[in-house]
Parts: sequence; structure tokens; C-alpha cells
Amino acid sequence: MTKVQPPLTGLARALAALCLAAGASSCVEMPIRNYTLHLGQRFLDEDGWEPVSDQFTIGVETDTYRPEDGWGMELGALYSRDDGTFPIEGLESVEATGKTWEVYVGVRRTLETRKGKAHPYLGAGLTWIWSSFDASSDEQTFSGDDDSPAIYLHGGVMWRVGASLNVGLDLRVVTGASADMFDIDGDADYAQAALGLGFRF
Repeated sequence: MTKVQPPLTGLARALAALCLAAGASSCVEMPIRNYTLHLGQRFLDEDGWEPVSDQFTIGVETDTYRPEDGWGMELGALYSRDDGTFPIEGLESVEATGKTWEVYVGVRRTLETRKGKAHPYLGAGLTWIWSSFDASSDEQTFSGDDDSPAIYLHGGVMWRVGASLNVGLDLRVVTGASADMFDIDGDADYAQAALGLGFRF
């Protein structure tokens, strides 16, 4: 004969199972995700980019990491630009514009400090850079562009302001980015300093 279980007993067991599951999940911290807007200055090689080697840069980045060890991933996009003038023999002053676009992905390690407000970090990975140089005068116009993979390394610190607002400083270098234009072998390697403003979820 099949034994019929009282409804209240089955309900009690179901509630107990839910409580055990909730208790177990509370022991595992959810990953932390940040969204950051970067504003800063990029410094390219003066020999190849003068007079547009010091470019204003803007970018967006998202990163996520595990609170228990700080390891995670990051993904972002950056844009930079500068305008300037330079002389060419036989021509009047030439107007120049230098630009780069960049997307990157890499690994990241975020450190938790004792006070819990400052969060230093290091990141490294692969980036792809599109670069262009345009110049024009009353007599003629010329332009060049190139794209290339490269390696990046950056680090900085983010400070937590309130429950979810972040402000910070980011220092970044890129190496191995070619920018061969006008039959000249060049590069788009750079150093960059930027301020960050974002949110944590």
C-alpha cells in the first residue's frame, strides 16, 4: 500500500530545502561588475605624429571580477584625436589631424584594501588599433591610415564613493602597434593617462 504523505509534511520539507539552498548560495559572493568612462591624454611618438602626437582620448570600459581573489576580465574601446599645423617647404601652413580607434580585451586583477574604498588594479591583454593621419593645404590634400594588433598594459586605482559610484586614475601603455603610412614605417605605440568615472554593480 502506498503511504500518503500529509500535505503539511511535504510543505515543510520543501521549505527546508529552499532554506538550505539559500544558505549555500549566500556563501558564494556574486561577481562584481564595473562600467567606467575614461577621459585623458595620449602621447604618441613625436617623430611620426608631430604636430598631432598629444591626443585627447575618450573611452568606455567594463570589467568584472570575483571578490574572493580579484581575478577577472575587461573589455573596452578608446578613441583619440588631435589637430595641429606644420610647415612644408613650398607650401603655406598645413592643417593636420591625427586619430586612433581602439578595441581591447584582457585579464585583470583587482585588489581589495583594508578600508575597502580604494581598489588598485592591473590589466593586460590584446588590442587592435586603427590610426589615421590627414593633412591639407590650399594646394593639396593627403591622408594615410593603417591598423594593427598590439599588446597593452595598464594599472591604476579606483575609489568607491558612496554605494556604487567610482572615481579613479588609469595609466596605460601600448607596444607593437604599426602605423605604416605614406610609404614610411611608423607605429601607433603610446603612453596614456586618464581619469575614470563609473558605476559598480
